[in-house]
Amino acid sequence: MLTPYGLTAAGAMLLLLLLTGLSCRRKGIPYRTFITFGAWSLPLAFLLSRLTFALSNIPLYVNTLSNPLLMLRFWDGGASLLGALLGVLLAGWLTGRIRRAADGRDCVRRAAGNCGGAHRGRVLRRNHGHGQRH
Repeated sequence: MLTPYGLTAAGAMLLLLLLTGLSCRRKGIPYRTFITFGAWSLPLAFLLSRLTFALSNIPLYVNTLSNPLLMLRFWDGGASLLGALLGVLLAGWLTGRIRRAADGRDCVRRAAGNCGGAHRGRVLRRNHGHGQRH
């Protein structure tokens, strides 16, 4: 069953992946590295987000609902942003190991930059001396 929440979450993940791909292209990160990162980041973010939600709500499933197996019903909703972030970081690490390069970490930086938006980019440029007047 498709829900508005599920469609919105999938759309947001695809938009973030698209923006990350464009950012990787601008920075010269190889296409294969980006594809490897994308192939790992989407499922890992989804799975770890559900896993951290379920683990943080064990009392709900055990005591209140009296059925711990309900944790496996991901279609009932419930996700953790921290778990999704951990999934993306793990995907970057795995990409770096698979591709034997620092490009995996660069993909994570691009994804984080896309999440942070334009304000975050201005702060980073200012901190690194790019935007100062001489």
